[in-house]
Amino acid sequence: MSMVQRLTHFHWCGGLAVLVALVSLTLSGCGSNEVDTPVPDGDTPAEHDHDDHDHDGHDHDGHDHASHHLGPNGGHFANLQPGDIKVEWVILDEGKELQVFVPEAAEQVTAVAMHVQVGDDQLDPYSFTAAEDLGTGAWRLSDPALFSHVKMTADHDAGVKVEIVAEAGDETAKAEITHHQH
Repeated sequence: MSMVQRLTHFHWCGGLAVLVALVSLTLSGCGSNEVDTPVPDGDTPAEHDHDDHDHDGHDHDGHDHASHHLGPNGGHFANLQPGDIKVEWVILDEGKELQVFVPEAAEQVTAVAMHVQVGDDQLDPYSFTAAEDLGTGAWRLSDPALFSHVKMTADHDAGVKVEIVAEAGDETAKAEITHHQH
């Protein structure tokens, strides 16, 4: 055999050996990354936040799944003080709309706003409008800039603080909120 024929024969045998090895590994299941892991109780997709809040399925950074309670509208809770006014705040459509629900104190709350502080600068309040189509005690605001500020609260080094503020009679109740990454 000539040198060219020997190299061609050698390449053909080597290629066949690699092919046989790959087929053997595939048939034996080696290299399979599929694991049939059941979903633990209490962390089913139906019980988690799937409201298109710019959350794309990532794990909570330092967030305990078992204590992650979401409201009936898929939002997060805040207790405004004084007055212990419980609200649920929701981010929809990747931040195009923010909603605040005040179910227990709906008759008392006359206005809802979010106050934003960036560093030492206090920005003008973002005022929500009543959203009767969402039910009693519902408020909404469509403002991408506000969503950007809320999202920035997840980075503690950014220096952004956001408060939900509700006017209830002669009192102003408020609570600082933080958006955590999902």
